[in-house]
Amino acid sequence: MIAPEINALVSQLHGFDTPPNAFIQQVMNYFRTQQFYYSLTPPLMEDKPIETFLFKTRTGFCSHYATTFVYLMRVAHIPARVVSGYQGGEINQLGDFLEIKQADAHAWTEVWLDNKGWTRVDPTVAVAPERVEQGVNVEQQIASGLVNFNLGQRNGSEDALLKRFRQAWQNADYSWQRWVINYHNANQAKFLAAFGLDNINKMLTWLLVIIAGLSWGLFWWLTRQPKKALDQAAQLYQKFTAKLSKIQLQKQASETASVFAMRVNQHHPELAQAVNGITELYLNIRYGKNSGVAELKLLKQCVKTFKLR
Repeated sequence: MIAPEINALVSQLHGFDTPPNAFIQQVMNYFRTQQFYYSLTPPLMEDKPIETFLFKTRTGFCSHYATTFVYLMRVAHIPARVVSGYQGGEINQLGDFLEIKQADAHAWTEVWLDNKGWTRVDPTVAVAPERVEQGVNVEQQIASGLVNFNLGQRNGSEDALLKRFRQAWQNADYSWQRWVINYHNANQAKFLAAFGLDNINKMLTWLLVIIAGLSWGLFWWLTRQPKKALDQAAQLYQKFTAKLSKIQLQKQASETASVFAMRVNQHHPELAQAVNGITELYLNIRYGKNSGVAELKLLKQCVKTFKLR
């Protein structure tokens, strides 16, 4: 149901008794002369937003003006619709591409006119023509409440060095999006052509050859590495365990020296003193802080004189 005040406004602007072109001009003049304001931070209009915007707040951005304009057109039985997109942009001199930011987002309208079809009408022009002609500077969006649109300084007020740095960053981001995120078959073909590879099969062949060559080189290098000699304490301990293996007491790989010594002692208590002495010396040399040449000589002597009784 159309609010009475809306019907009254459309009637006041001769929406019911003049051609569409005349009513469009009346609405544009109404926005222009009745103290409407363009703002990026308008008040909330949760209840009856069209009526609130037209008769109370009279403050909004392009979407408010486009939506209200279309609503008034439809009340006057003129086909109209809201169109959203982007207005403006800036050429990135480093990457030679057009930068379009969210700050360039815009909304306008289209009205159906006989013999012309859908015709663009931008009601924002009536309130803030600079917004449509030059776009919105993102810093002004953040800083402004009721925006004072002096947008002719958009490029002139920006520091040259800062602008160049920003464009360099945008160029890097654009290149990443283009060559990594949006990498597809056409880009792949161009990349391969730069290396004289005209199809994926050739690339795979060369890739396998390279991998095989690298694998062979790594294998050759590993096999030529000298085997690390066990330290003297470990060699002496191996001689000790080799002697015990003669009486069916092989040290398991999972056994520590202490556990192996306990097992030997259980089977041959008569060897406990010698086994414990050698084990303690070995562990002290390998893991102790104060072991030295004297302990190593003593271990060598103990292993040498160790006898299976």
